[in-house]
Amino acid sequence: MKIYLSFILFVFSNHLLAKNICDELSIKVELEYWTGEEVFNKEDALKALAHLTNIINDEIKFNESIQREFAIINSQKVIEGYLLKQEALLKINGSLTNVGAKNQFCNFVETAIWVD
Repeated sequence: MKIYLSFILFVFSNHLLAKNICDELSIKVELEYWTGEEVFNKEDALKALAHLTNIINDEIKFNESIQREFAIINSQKVIEGYLLKQEALLKINGSLTNVGAKNQFCNFVETAIWVD
């Protein structure tokens, strides 16, 4: 449980440093569980990937299987959000032709939640 909580705190450490690309959001989840788009950055995605690797290699022991499931879901959410954000940034910078990339990312952010 301590490792799981440490991971969540680690992810939020860069939370305030990132730039947002979604101008206005219509948050569709309870705010206490909402992640915000700042979490979806390269550093946190790499931490999430390392966390998943540790889970796969059984280097993290969980007291209950539900804790393991939540850790996996949260890590996947960070990685997916980062990849979507990268596509949106590429579209904004003109090097990607996916016209819906920004909307797809912003829709993802509107419903992005932590499970615990």
